[in-house]
Amino acid sequence: MEAELNWIEEAEQSVIDTIREAVKSDVADFGELPDDMTHDLTIARFLRGNASDAKVAEDLFRRSLEHRRELNKRPEIAAARKAIEKHVIVDISHLPFFDELSEKKLLPLRGMDGMNVNDLPTLLVAPGLLDCEALGIFLNDEKEVDKFRTFMLAHLEQRAIVLHNLSMEQKRMVKFVDVRDLFGVSAGALLGPIRSFMGFLSALFKEVQDFYPEIIHQARVLNAPAAFSTVFAIISLVLNARMKSKIQIFSSNQPFSVYAELLKPRAVYSWISQAHPHKGEDDIHIAKGVQEEFVVWVQKGESVKWSVSVTASDLAVPWVFYSEGVECAVQQESVASEAPIEKELTAGGDGVLWIGLNNVSSWFTSKQAQVTVQKVKQ
Repeated sequence: MEAELNWIEEAEQSVIDTIREAVKSDVADFGELPDDMTHDLTIARFLRGNASDAKVAEDLFRRSLEHRRELNKRPEIAAARKAIEKHVIVDISHLPFFDELSEKKLLPLRGMDGMNVNDLPTLLVAPGLLDCEALGIFLNDEKEVDKFRTFMLAHLEQRAIVLHNLSMEQKRMVKFVDVRDLFGVSAGALLGPIRSFMGFLSALFKEVQDFYPEIIHQARVLNAPAAFSTVFAIISLVLNARMKSKIQIFSSNQPFSVYAELLKPRAVYSWISQAHPHKGEDDIHIAKGVQEEFVVWVQKGESVKWSVSVTASDLAVPWVFYSEGVECAVQQESVASEAPIEKELTAGGDGVLWIGLNNVSSWFTSKQAQVTVQKVKQ
């Protein structure tokens, strides 16, 4: 799969040249379009995304230029492109209607610090951050829906621009790794407003694979409840085999190795700190059958004291300090109401302290836990 990140292969170049000349003759302003729309590497994405079928690649490339050219005549999208034309990271605050949609808690999308293990950029989608009541109202208001559609269309342009800039820097076909964390999403929400929301997004998913091919390297759906299969069935209707092959779905209570095999420490911290936003000493509610997660970023040489206590009953507490170049060995602890656990560590390198609050084995009882973290001055 990593070979798919290579720069244009010699065997691809002649096919790309043929496609370019055929499309160029049909598009009067071809030479005036931005590089992220017309570069050879963009055409290579169409080839690789369509099993090297030159005819299909040419057709979709031509249609993508028509689509994106018309899209960028819209003032709000043109303005967003201008603001981010040199960016190499995704900052969604530059996109149209960001402030309004964020205030209403209608944006599950987040940028992430850090890279995946192949030094690819990462993005987070966390539906648990949505306000489901506001989402239900939003879906019945066409003007509001159009704002979100505009935001997402601008975001697809943003992805294309950022990947083009990174690819030019690194001389390889850079793609995103998407983390879709469904923690905190109830079955009721999945089968209600979020299901309707995903149905609305299905059209955008088709645009990604048709007009923005090979911008996703891998997609990992984490903490997926059983009801997610119903939602995924809707999405799958518009996904081709290529896109489906990039998606892996994991239920809750996955071992930390699943994270470490995909993401570098900073990306793990960025993801969990946004999708599971806890502060030290919070009274953390752990629902029955789930695992909550708590993270702290620790710099090289820093010492950290931390503890976990539980209000009643007991709780499994797996934990690990994840730093690049160091074996990632998860420790297994347990905590009871009369016996909190206390630990101290000194970081040999920058990394993330990950603490799991595991209530998966409890079918009937939720728990309350407190996590305290104190950095110790040397």
